[in-house]
Amino acid sequence: MSHRRVPALQSGTQAFLNLRLLPVVDSPRSTDFDGPTVGLAFVGTICSDSHSCGVIQDHSRVAISVGATVAHEMGHNLGMNHDTGSCTCSADSCIMSPTLSYNTPHVFSSCSLTNFREFIYDRMPACMQTEPLKEFIESPSVCGNKFTEMGEDCDCGNVKECTNPCCDAATCKFKNKAQCSDGECCENCKIKKAGIVCRPVKDECDLADMCDGKNPKCPSDRFIFNGQPCNDGQGFCYNGTCPSLEGQDLKCGVLYCSGGSKDPKINAAVATISTCKGVLHSEGMVKNGTMCGEGM
Repeated sequence: MSHRRVPALQSGTQAFLNLRLLPVVDSPRSTDFDGPTVGLAFVGTICSDSHSCGVIQDHSRVAISVGATVAHEMGHNLGMNHDTGSCTCSADSCIMSPTLSYNTPHVFSSCSLTNFREFIYDRMPACMQTEPLKEFIESPSVCGNKFTEMGEDCDCGNVKECTNPCCDAATCKFKNKAQCSDGECCENCKIKKAGIVCRPVKDECDLADMCDGKNPKCPSDRFIFNGQPCNDGQGFCYNGTCPSLEGQDLKCGVLYCSGGSKDPKINAAVATISTCKGVLHSEGMVKNGTMCGEGM
């Protein structure tokens, strides 16, 4: 059994972060971790410019075993903690187990899924909500995978499933004189003129976003600056919304749903919710930016 200890902060991981800033050498040296550790990573830092990192030792000749450790460390970056005795999965061993076992894990546990769900909803990591730039994708381009990569103008899937009139599925290139194939600022294979609204105003703390005449994608969502009074002075704009105490608290406590914390039932890709259920644990805090009560 070899431990995969992954503390929140680790000098070895920090050293690797510093090493990333140095020029790559021609003959790298292999270095083992001390003791039973075969991987290190920061927890919940997937979108951090300085801490989205993991270090994995090539500890086995079996590639899938090392791959499981890679998945384990990435799990930490995605907010997952080590599994405990109450965590279960469909295999003998789960990916976020704190130790390696004879049976290589290939699935995440119930606890890992809960950790990931909480990380996404609570932290709302921005880098996971945007499509990566083509030049940042390291893997070779594959035409037909519905993901536009380097060397491709578009990718609408394979020839049989593609229905996009602007994209040639066989070559992943624009058809004829097409300028674009998808996007809020793309219409009839042409990029819309600058100034056309591509994302309307949602509320008084939001701003309309317009096409720039060059890109088929709508620019990033813009908001009224934080702190601007809204809702007739009942709140202040905060990241595009106007959070207020109303509906968030009741005297000294938060309004909670009843019905437990079980996930809603899923049937044929349709969520069927018969009772109001609290999916995530609440610490009893109102949203950031909410206007405090009078005299507070």
